[in-house]
Amino acid sequence: MQRMGLLAVALASALLPAASAFGLAVAVAPASTAPPHGVALVIHGGAWQASGPEAMASAHAAVSLAKRAGWAAINLDHRPGAAAVSDVVAAYDQARRRSGDRAAICAIGQSSGGHLALMLAALRPGLACVVAVGAPTDLTTAQATAPFLFELGVRRSFPLDQLADYSPVALAERIRARVLLAAVVTDPIVPITQMLAYLAADPDAVGMLLPPGNAPFLHTSASAEAVRRFDAAAIALLHAIGGSQR
Repeated sequence: MQRMGLLAVALASALLPAASAFGLAVAVAPASTAPPHGVALVIHGGAWQASGPEAMASAHAAVSLAKRAGWAAINLDHRPGAAAVSDVVAAYDQARRRSGDRAAICAIGQSSGGHLALMLAALRPGLACVVAVGAPTDLTTAQATAPFLFELGVRRSFPLDQLADYSPVALAERIRARVLLAAVVTDPIVPITQMLAYLAADPDAVGMLLPPGNAPFLHTSASAEAVRRFDAAAIALLHAIGGSQR
């Protein structure tokens, strides 16, 4: 489709330079010269507080994964705190306007970026899929189950009397996107109970528990073979979504 062939160029012109409403955005073409299968909105982590080029650079692995799947990647930045949700939604809306109604758009996020990807899916049912690693999904239980995350990010980012409104587990019935989650069993920041809570709320979601190992991974390290399996599953999901919407 010619429109998809021009998509990376259109998005680059739409989302750059840094003066956009939601912050910085860098458009990255897919690894091949073929037209992209879709657009991946990549959302960095950082406890909803980190922003800027360094935070965006931390999402390099997700950008690379999207490129390997033949997708154009938009590496997004956002304002700190609850405003990040609005910024990610604004990024999606702009990408949708530029790419058209039929283009596949997915969100890939790590840690708090995974949470934002799930929030985007709840607020924009046109999002085709979510790939989220180490994502907080239930902010209402974070103080008890993830105290470091709560003090570092949740308390500083969201109204404490509205945590359910910012919890994907409470919004799971709204999510139509295909969801792939992954977490390392020994994650010291976001415990696996956060992933398991979302899987209980969304029976169609897929979760992968990665055993610990020597391969660097979000928040900790994981088995190299498990990381390869996760990458393969994420790429397979993007291939399936991209092929189905062509």
